[in-house]
Amino acid sequence: MPNDSVNHSMVSVHYYDPPGFTLLEKDADWGKAAYTWGTPADVAKVKADMLKVKQRFIDQGVPVVLGEFGCSSKKDPAQHAQVPHHRLRGSLFAGHRPDAVGHRRDL
Repeated sequence: MPNDSVNHSMVSVHYYDPPGFTLLEKDADWGKAAYTWGTPADVAKVKADMLKVKQRFIDQGVPVVLGEFGCSSKKDPAQHAQVPHHRLRGSLFAGHRPDAVGHRRDL
C-alpha cells in the first residue's frame, strides 16, 4: 500500500479461487477445469483467504471492497449457487461488512 496521509486509499479484491471451478469451462493450457466445489476444505479456504484480507488491510484501517467474485454459469447449478453464498459468508466471518450485494444481470 502506498503511504496515504489523508486516508483516501482502499483495496478492491477480486476473488476467483479456485480458478479451475470459477473460471474454466474446459481445460486450458494454464489449468484444468473443475466441475465440483463446496467441500468443507473448499469453504475453509475461503474463510482463511478472507481472514488474510482482514488482517492485512482492514485491521490496518484500510477499507476493502469485495468487488468481484463468482463462477462460470456452465457449472452444476447447485454448486454454482454455493460460490457467492460462501464468498459472502467467508467475508462476514472475517469481519467484513458488505454494503451491497447484487448480480450483474440485475443491474
